[in-house]
Amino acid sequence: MKKYAVTATLAVALLSGFAVAGCGGGGGGSSSSSSSATQNTANDVPFIAKDDLQYIDALAPHHKIAIQEANLELQKGTRTEVKAIAQGIVDAQTQELNTMMAARKELTGQAEVPPPTPDPVTQADLASVQQATGAQTDSAFLEAMIPHHAGGITIDTRALPNLKRDDMRQLAIKSEVEQAREIGQMQALR
Repeated sequence: MKKYAVTATLAVALLSGFAVAGCGGGGGGSSSSSSSATQNTANDVPFIAKDDLQYIDALAPHHKIAIQEANLELQKGTRTEVKAIAQGIVDAQTQELNTMMAARKELTGQAEVPPPTPDPVTQADLASVQQATGAQTDSAFLEAMIPHHAGGITIDTRALPNLKRDDMRQLAIKSEVEQAREIGQMQALR
């Protein structure tokens, strides 16, 4: 267990520096945040969600990509232990998505998140998992999901000081912990 924690910590430290806005989320240019003076765009480096809505609008698309990749692993992968991680991602992040959509509906009257600015790296990672078959799917999933999770942790960590809603603060903390744990597990399975 210590090995996973140390590996995850190192992975996060190394990868989070490269993860600017998760999967290009960051609210894009179409965020409906409360004030244009505090609005971030995908061009802001680093992206930091300045309120609950920007956090939701950044993390929800990020989770949707993770769920897509995890479902591909479940459909086409061959390794039981990798599939178990993928199932955990689907279960946890689906629940977190539901929480975010309910909060967004309370904040704006709309549950749906504006489409994010496409991120070519995330799109290439998704394509590699889509195109892989059998054992290649397991490898492609692990290689894509480790930095993807690091990007999610980056979104959580940077947003946390600006989150006002208790449900969003709890979600950010839980998401950080789960994704760090999963990074450690995935590193061990490479």
